[in-house]
Formats: sequence, C-alpha cells, structure tokens
Amino acid sequence: MADKVRRQRPRRRVCWALVAVLLADLLALSDTLAVMSVDLGSESMKVAIVKPGVPMEIVLNKESRRKTPVIVTLKENERFFGDSAASMAIKNPKATLRYFQHLLGKQADNPHVALYQARFPEHELTFDPQRQTVHFQISSQLQFSPEEVLGMVLNYSRSLAEDLRVFGSQNLTTVKLKGVGDSFKKYPDYESKGIKAHFNLDESGVLSLDRVESVFETLVEDSAEEESTLTKLGNTISSLFGGGTTPDAKENGTDTVQEEEESPAEGSKDEPGEQVELKEEAEAPVEDGSQPPPPEPKGDATPEGEKATEKENGDKSEAQKPSEKAEAGPEGVAPAPEGEKKQKPARKRRMVEEIGVELVVLDLPDLPEDKLAQSVQKLQDLTLRDLEKQEREKAANSLEAFIFETQDKLYQPEYQEVSTEEQREEISGKLSAASTWLEDEGVGATTVMLKEKLAELRKLCQGLFFRVEERKKWPERLSALDNLLNHSSMFLKGARLIPEMDQIFTEVEMTTLEKVINETWAWKNATLAEQAKLPATEKPVLLSKDIEAKMMALDREVQYLLNKAKFTKPRPRPKDKNGTRAEPPLNASASDQGEEVIPPAGQTEDAEPISEPEKVETAGSEPGDTEPLELGGPGAEPEQKEQSTGQKRPLKNDEL
Repeated sequence: MADKVRRQRPRRRVCWALVAVLLADLLALSDTLAVMSVDLGSESMKVAIVKPGVPMEIVLNKESRRKTPVIVTLKENERFFGDSAASMAIKNPKATLRYFQHLLGKQADNPHVALYQARFPEHELTFDPQRQTVHFQISSQLQFSPEEVLGMVLNYSRSLAEDLRVFGSQNLTTVKLKGVGDSFKKYPDYESKGIKAHFNLDESGVLSLDRVESVFETLVEDSAEEESTLTKLGNTISSLFGGGTTPDAKENGTDTVQEEEESPAEGSKDEPGEQVELKEEAEAPVEDGSQPPPPEPKGDATPEGEKATEKENGDKSEAQKPSEKAEAGPEGVAPAPEGEKKQKPARKRRMVEEIGVELVVLDLPDLPEDKLAQSVQKLQDLTLRDLEKQEREKAANSLEAFIFETQDKLYQPEYQEVSTEEQREEISGKLSAASTWLEDEGVGATTVMLKEKLAELRKLCQGLFFRVEERKKWPERLSALDNLLNHSSMFLKGARLIPEMDQIFTEVEMTTLEKVINETWAWKNATLAEQAKLPATEKPVLLSKDIEAKMMALDREVQYLLNKAKFTKPRPRPKDKNGTRAEPPLNASASDQGEEVIPPAGQTEDAEPISEPEKVETAGSEPGDTEPLELGGPGAEPEQKEQSTGQKRPLKNDEL
C-alpha cells in the first residue's frame, strides 16, 4: 500500500502543477478580456467597452466624438459612415440612408413605409416579390435592404472598438472550429454535450491546442410504463412453459427461473418411462383459505402432486400458480380442457387518431438560405473593398510624407555632414520626380505601385540615414562600454587579492576574464583609430551592434564569476588534533601570535633576557642579616639598568 501511495505522489504533483499553470494562464488572460456594447438609436449611437478593473469607457470615433450619427452613404466604389456620410447628404441625397430602422421588418402595406416615403421622397423604394419587404434602390447595380444597412452600421461600430486596442490579440483568444456544423448535420437526432478541446503542455509551460471535436450522445427514450403484477406473473409462467426467459430475468440473472426450467429434465431422468406435462390453469383470487379444485385426470393419468408458487410485489398482491405433475402412459399425454386456459387481464390501449391541422404563418417569412448567403457575401465584399481602399490611402500618405520629410532633412547640418553635394543632389532629384508622379498619376495608381515607389526611395536614402543613426548612437554606446571595462578591471583586481586559502575562483576563470578585458580594450582602441582615418561620408567601421556584442561578451564573463561567488560556500578552516579550529587564543601574547618583537636599543635579537643576580651567602651569616643595597651605592647601579631596559622583576608573595 505504501509503495502504491509513493507511485501516486509524482502524478499528483504533476496534476497540481498543471492546475497551477492553467490558473496562471487564466489570470493572465483575464487582463485581455473586454466586452463591447452598442447604444443604437434612430439618429445616433454610442459604443462602450467594459474590461476588468476599468469602468465603462466610451469609444471615440474618428472625429474624436462620443456620438456617431447613424447615417450611411453608399456610392459605386465608396462607403461612408457617421459625420462623413452626413456631409455627403447634400451632394448625394439618394445614396445617403438615415432613419432606416423604421423600415426593419416592414412590408409594403405597412403605414410606416408610406410615411417614410413621404418624408424622404429622394429615396427609391422597391419591394421583394416573395416577402414584400422594402429595399433601397441606390442605382441599377446597387440595392440594399434595411437589414443589410443595419449590419454595416454594427460592423462599423465593431471596427471603432477594435481600434481602441483593448481586446488583445485575436490570434491567442480566438480559435476557429471546423467540422462542427457537419457533425450536427450528420447526427440530427443526437444531443450535443458540447465541444471537447484537447490541449498539449510543452516544456515551456505553454498550452497548445491539439484538436477539437464535438461530442454527441444518443437521446434516451422514456422507459415503458411499469407492468402490473399479474402481467409480470403471466409473462414469467409463459417463459417457463415456452422455454424462454423474461427481460428481467435476463438482466438480473436470477436462478429461480433456471431451476424451474431444469425441473422437467431432472424428472425425466428419474422416471424415464413417464412423461411430465405442465398445464396452465386459470388464475383466481384465493378467498377464505380455500384452494382451487384439482383438474380431473383423463385416461390412465393420475395426479402425482400439486405445487403452488407465490410471488409478492410492491402492493402486496398475491397470486397462486398451481402446477401438477401427471404421469402419462405409453399411449401419450392427455390434453387439458379449454376452460382451464389462462385468462389474461384486459390491458388499456391508447387509441391515436390523426387530426389534420392547417398552419397559417402570419409573421414575416424567413429569408431564404440562398438570399441570406448572397447578403452575407455582399457585406463581405464591401468590407474587403473598404480595407483595400484604406490600405491604398495609407500607402499614398506614407509616400507623400517620406518625400517631404527627406527633402527637409537634406538641409539639416547632421545630414550634410555625412553626405556630399553630389549625393544630396541625386536624392533631391529623385524625390522631386516622385512628388510630380504622385500628383499626376498617383490618383489612379494601385497600392502595389505606391509601395514599390516608396521602397525605391528608401533604398536610395538608406546609406545616408544609416550614417546619421550610427553617429547618434556612438556617445551612449561608448560610454557604457568604458564603464563596463572599468568595473570589470576592478573586479578582476579584487579577485586576485583574495588569499589562496579563501580563493573561490580558479586561475583559468580569472585568466579568461583578463583575456576578454584586454581584447575589448584593444578592439576599442583599434576601431576608434581606424574610424578617425575614414571620412564622414563613408560607411563607418565603428558600428553600434559591434559595441553591443562586445559588451554582452564581457558582461557574460563577469556575471558568471559573480554568480559563482554568490552561491559558493566558504571553505572550512583546518582543525588541530583536539578537533578545534586552528585559531589563536584571545589572551595570547604577541610572541605567541607570531608578531615581530623589537629588541631594546643596544641589544641584539639573540640576547638572552636579563636574569636576577644570585645571592651569595657568607659563612656564619643568616639570610636575614644581609643589609639591603643603597640606592646610590654600587649595588644599585645594575638594578637601575635593569629597570631602564624595560624588564621588570617579578614580585614576590610578601611584596604583593
């Protein structure tokens, strides 16, 4: 059991880790969730966005206004919304649609249609032959329904919300499912349990969508009504005589039916000369403890015995099933009388009679699928046309802006410093020709032509812009390189001053760092010297990307040594024989700690310490009879010399 628990622990850890990763992804994804709402009115609309942690924010349109007029202008090759469409109403009143919401779902005989026609007589209204709904006839080729115009307005509101950049990347939050519609068509009578998505978790902890499938399960029909007790009992008896089994017996696998089915076979084995016949008798309720009369035997068959079977169910109803075993002679088996056959109880039957119903649709009929597909395709084509138009306008604006900006830069000192007069004249001539072409032929130019012209001009000015940008980056990059070289050199000096006993860096590591520092210094000095020889109009040798590469290589070596010093444990001190660290005691003298002792003046280092003179005792005299030496006598002179040399005589106990 313990081994099993140990084997399950890694799996549990993996599961908890996966759950943690999923929760982290959901928390990160919640920052990008946003909801868009549209307040659509007859005259104007507002678009709002709600996202976590931020109150409702009103989206501004391209004119920086909160309200956008619900007006659409549809021309042959252009489509305008809002204020732009309102300004076009004076020039093209027929192509400008407003208050079209009043015609949504209205048929030709609706009074609102006549009222709209009276208010806006400039619009030409046509009617659908099948649905009798209204259509705006803009021209012989353009025809739109109010539903299509409303779809354009809602799509425009979505584009305004997307321009606010609060919905996040759609590549990460949107998954396109394929085959789900085919699955619904293939299994029309099945109930969907939803979409099952399979994800894979790679080593980086990113969930990748593997496959998506739609899961279906069959509809479970309601079970039939529970049969009565007598019906169940009759079915059981019929199965016994017929050699079959009831459904309940098949499901539950009871042994009672099997024993009853096997009883005739056992009787035939015991009495091979006789045949046993099971007869059905009519069921009747037992009253006053009386039993039904036994059947009259025919021929030589005599009753051998009777057997009654009782069964109980939920309502405690009882029934008896008498059975008799009769011995038949060799002539055959006597048949049972007709009156004794089982009488089945009457069952209720449900009578179904079909009644014809006539369905009359009073509502507006649905749009046919083919026309719905045509409307969707029409709106998609208009959207693609608008996107292409925006792309072309963007390319034309970029080309025009590049021409004017470059012409202005040619007169700036920093650009004149790195270019010659011939180079500036060549660039100026190309720019003037492109400006003239844009004014004359740019109106009919395609997006591809505009982009090609812009790429040609950028390639012509690429060298000029590169030299200017490199010179702008030199001061900052060189200053950062000098600071890094100084810090690395100081770090290397400090590493070499560490005692050998506490050294954590190897000689190879310090040599490698020293080599990188020297190579960087040499490269910098050589490159600066070479760059100083080149003119400013030529391509520079000192490049900012090379400086960044040298800085990264040097910083990598320094960071490696810093991390090693941060995580390396200090070396243990050597221990003496007693098991203690070999450290000097706190109360040790200078001579014990190996400090240098400076001898007094007039003595050498090998001089022995001055010892106390010995006392000579004369014969017949006692130690206490000796007289002390006077301070000025001859015996006091050596004592004074001893005191002058800094050596003190140790005190005796009596003096202490």
